[in-house]
Amino acid sequence: ERQSSAVVPLTDLLAPGAALDERDVDRRVEVAGTWTGAQVTVPGRVLESTMGSHVVAALRLADGSSLAVLRGWVPETQESVDVPAGAVALVGTLRPYETQADSTLAPGTTYDPGELPYAGRDALAETLDLPSGRTYDAVVLLETAQPAPDGPTPVPLDVYAPQQGVGLWQHLSYSAQWWVFGLAALAFWAYQVRQAVRGERQPGDPAEAVEV
Repeated sequence: ERQSSAVVPLTDLLAPGAALDERDVDRRVEVAGTWTGAQVTVPGRVLESTMGSHVVAALRLADGSSLAVLRGWVPETQESVDVPAGAVALVGTLRPYETQADSTLAPGTTYDPGELPYAGRDALAETLDLPSGRTYDAVVLLETAQPAPDGPTPVPLDVYAPQQGVGLWQHLSYSAQWWVFGLAALAFWAYQVRQAVRGERQPGDPAEAVEV
């Protein structure tokens, strides 16, 4: 229902430094600003059964306030993604900051410089240099941008939202289940063929004495 409502200016729902109201989570907003060049990635995120990373960048608004924008997803085979430059007008969905429960990699994982286990408030403020008291208490999940830069694939809300508490091993277990289903189907087919061959044999057929 919130997704189907009209897109509204970010400032109609939220002010810098003010807490995000639960009723405004998943609302679609529009906002304009300039990319600051600061960007981080959050590895261990899956899109269409492929492992990759979320890319979060900082946007500076005309009044000097800042906003974290989840630009999208890149596959883990992609070594780097360019940081946007210049002014941009975008439409996206308001999401709360992530918590440690949203980290999908195992505890003790070593992260490279520029990587975070999850898109948390404090971690993003530090790594993206978001000013205290002048930053919006939300991450905007990017939907469209003008100009539209080449870069990460936008993450649909129905893919992004359920990731809380889902671990990497659970994603891998889903892949393993599909292999199990496939092998079971082949075994069932072989069984049916075997039964059909046995049913076609006539009484007295020497082959009846041979175990298949």
